[in-house]
Amino acid sequence: MYNNGMSEAPSLSDDQEQSPTKTSGNPPKDPEGLLRYILSRAVALNTSSIHFEPTESELRVRFRVMGALFEQEAVPANQRMELERLIRRVSHMDEDDLIHPQEGPFRYQVEDGSHVTGHVSVLPTIHGPKQVLTISHGDGVMSLGQIGMSPKQADLVRKMIEEEGSLLLVAGPWASGKSATLYAIAADCANEAMSVATLEDPVEIMLPGITQTQVSPRDGLTFATGMRAILRQDPNIIALGELTDAVEATIAMEACLQGAHRVISCLHTRNGVESILWLLKAGLDPVKLSESLSGIIVQRLVRKVCKDCAKPAKLRPKTIEAIGFPIDADGGWLQGQGCASCNGSGYNGKTAIFEIIPISESLKEVIKQNPSELLLKKALRAQKVRTLRRAGLIRAKAGITSVAEVLRVTS
Repeated sequence: MYNNGMSEAPSLSDDQEQSPTKTSGNPPKDPEGLLRYILSRAVALNTSSIHFEPTESELRVRFRVMGALFEQEAVPANQRMELERLIRRVSHMDEDDLIHPQEGPFRYQVEDGSHVTGHVSVLPTIHGPKQVLTISHGDGVMSLGQIGMSPKQADLVRKMIEEEGSLLLVAGPWASGKSATLYAIAADCANEAMSVATLEDPVEIMLPGITQTQVSPRDGLTFATGMRAILRQDPNIIALGELTDAVEATIAMEACLQGAHRVISCLHTRNGVESILWLLKAGLDPVKLSESLSGIIVQRLVRKVCKDCAKPAKLRPKTIEAIGFPIDADGGWLQGQGCASCNGSGYNGKTAIFEIIPISESLKEVIKQNPSELLLKKALRAQKVRTLRRAGLIRAKAGITSVAEVLRVTS
C-alpha cells in the first residue's frame, strides 16, 4: 500500500537512529491498553509497520520508520501471550493457532479516538508467532486522485472498467502500490446501483459498501471455490487479488466472457507487454483474451520531494542522456537538499506514477495472433501510449518528485 508520509530509509547517524523512536514512560499492563499505547506511538512517528518478534524471554517490538527498523521497549513475558492473542483476534484470525501462517485485516481505536487500519501477517517461529502489522496511512482507501492519477488518467480508467465483460489489470513489481490502486478502483465503482465483490488473499483494508471475501485454503475456501460462490451472486464488478497462475487467470477471463462481469486484478509484471505475454504463456486463448482484456495499468512508486528543503535543480547532461529523449534542462525541476523534516533524505512521502494502456481494436487484433514480444512492443508504440517514464517526468515537472526518482524506477 501507499505510505503517504513515508520515504525510504535515509543514511542516519547513530544519534539519529536512537532519538526519534524509543518509547518512554510506563506502558499499560492490560493487553488492550498496551496495544493502544503501542499503536498511538507508532502513528505519532509515522510508522509504516510494527514488528512483534518473539524471543526466548520477551516480545521484541520494532517500528519501521523511513524504511529503517527502530527498537522499542520490549513486552515482558508475562504480558506477551495476551497481547499476541489480542492482535490475532482483532485481525479476525484463530487466536489459538500457533502453528499456521495467518493473515487478516486490522482496525483498532487508539488513544485519541481515531482508528489504525492495516493488515497483520503471522509467521510461526521457534519462539512463537511473529506478527507484523502493516499500517495503512490515511485511515482507509484512497481515491484515484490521492494515489497519484491525473483527472485524465482517472477518467480513462473509469472508461475501461465501464465495459461489460471486461478485464482490467494493474501491473507492477512487488511494493509498487498495486493493492492501493485496486482498492481505489473498487471504491470508485461502488455506488447504490452497483454490486462490487472482492476475493483477496488477504483482505488488507475493509471497504464500506463492498462485499469482501478472504481466501482460506486451509478452510476449503480457495480462489476457485470463492469465485464460483461470488459468480452465483451476480455482482457487477469483481476485484481480485493478484493472479498467480493459469487457473486463476482463466477463471477471471471466463467470468468476463460468460457472465459479462467486470473484473479488476493485479499481475506481478513490469510492463504492458510482459503482462500480455504472461497471460498468453499461462495458456489463455488469444482470441478470448483479446475479447475480454480492456486495459492495463502499469505503475511504480516514487518518493516525493521534501517541500521543506526542495530547491530548483538543473539537469546535468548525463541525466538528460539517461532520459533518452529531449527535455528542458532548466524546466523547473526540484531536488530536496535534506533537512530535519525528511531526516536528511530530501524526500518525504510517496506517490505513484502510471502508464495507462487501453486495449484498442488494433491491439486486440495483434493479441489474437499470439504475438511475439517484438510485435507487441511495435503495436504499443503505434498506439502512442504515454510511457511510465514520460508520465513520471510530468510529475517531476510539477515539483512532486525528482527526475532522479523517475529514472530510478523506470530504468
